Amino acid sequence: MFSENGMIGRKGTIVDGLAEILDENDEVWACGPEGMFHAMGKIKERVTLPIWVSLESRMACGYGGCLGCAVQTREGPKRVCADGPVFRLKEIIRYEP
Repeated sequence: MFSENGMIGRKGTIVDGLAEILDENDEVWACGPEGMFHAMGKIKERVTLPIWVSLESRMACGYGGCLGCAVQTREGPKRVCADGPVFRLKEIIRYEP
């Protein structure tokens, strides 16, 4: 776990310590802003362990009918509200380098 001020876990951001945690863990679970996922996406093809991300999206209906929360994946569009909100990072196209 990382926090920018170091009050919880290690000091810094996940991007600062990503290489370190990849060597120490079997999986990575991340929840945070879009910019963090984009930074993580730059290394996703070089990493063999699963990186899971919890996405945030505006959800108009909350059950997948309106497709307002759809995200493009390698398998086509998926709904954050119904198919997620947790996805493997390498599935999501918008976090490509």
